[in-house]
Amino acid sequence: MNSVTVSSGYHCWFPILLRWLGSNIKGNNIKIGPYDSFLNYPSNLLTIEDSCALFSGAMLVHNEVKHNGHCIIDQIRIGTGVTIGNDCAIHAGSNIPSQVIVGSMTRYTSETICNENDILLGIPASKMPFIFPSIERMDENE
Repeated sequence: MNSVTVSSGYHCWFPILLRWLGSNIKGNNIKIGPYDSFLNYPSNLLTIEDSCALFSGAMLVHNEVKHNGHCIIDQIRIGTGVTIGNDCAIHAGSNIPSQVIVGSMTRYTSETICNENDILLGIPASKMPFIFPSIERMDENE
């Protein structure tokens, strides 16, 4: 069953528009907050899987200029169940594993190392010493 969230916090048509533009939107439960500049990203380089939430001001940065002056354009992959907080910057080449929480104002790059269920904060993104429990583990404890 498709899930569409309609509220002042999310725009239900963003995932539909991204699909139409050529993005690989794999899920139906995608929530994208107010996002003024999502058309700046080459849509064919973006993959968003199911049950993701991108909050207000999250930036998908499609290019990166390296120290040697080379400009790199690469894809961004956002795994299942990922939450991206307010004003985060997700840079080219990023591959965010499933069930990761990226805290507000965090900078995630292709060099960021994390695993499923990690919580990341800071500039650059750093793994916190605690993890978000998986849904399966939460169901077992009930």
